[in-house]
Amino acid sequence: MPVCPFREESPWLLTPQARPAFIVWTLVLLSLALTATTFIPSLTTNQLIEGLAVGAGIGLLGGGFVALRSRNTAKAAAVQAAEAAFAGLAPDQVQELEAAQLSSADRKALLEADRMAWRTPALNTLSRPPFSSLRKAGLLTLRGYLLIAVILVILVIVKVVQMATGH
Repeated sequence: MPVCPFREESPWLLTPQARPAFIVWTLVLLSLALTATTFIPSLTTNQLIEGLAVGAGIGLLGGGFVALRSRNTAKAAAVQAAEAAFAGLAPDQVQELEAAQLSSADRKALLEADRMAWRTPALNTLSRPPFSSLRKAGLLTLRGYLLIAVILVILVIVKVVQMATGH
């Protein structure tokens, strides 16, 4: 997960964007399994495994769909970032930058220097992060989880009331 959620601002980003989504989805599935076994104690191990497998399949399909949709958005953002970065340079200056041969040690040193010099910008200077399709999918997943958990709690309350009243 990024230390700073603003891509254009932070050199401290972790590159695989799917990792946080995978972690959140896994935690949601495990939480659903725990909630289901708490409220429905008659669930068997095989039923839980089947439910987790279905949930994993849904996660893979949803993640693949989001990845395919966001690929085009990421390409367009990269082009815009490159255009903005090189907007003030003449074509021969860009060629000089491309021709510069840096060793691996030099690249690491430059990256480390950039990271050490970076400071969090003031909040009022930052633009609002884009509401990506991955973020939308994550929020819908959490809302769906909350809905399922509330329904299970209502079912257990109804069951307890029925047992208490003898119905």
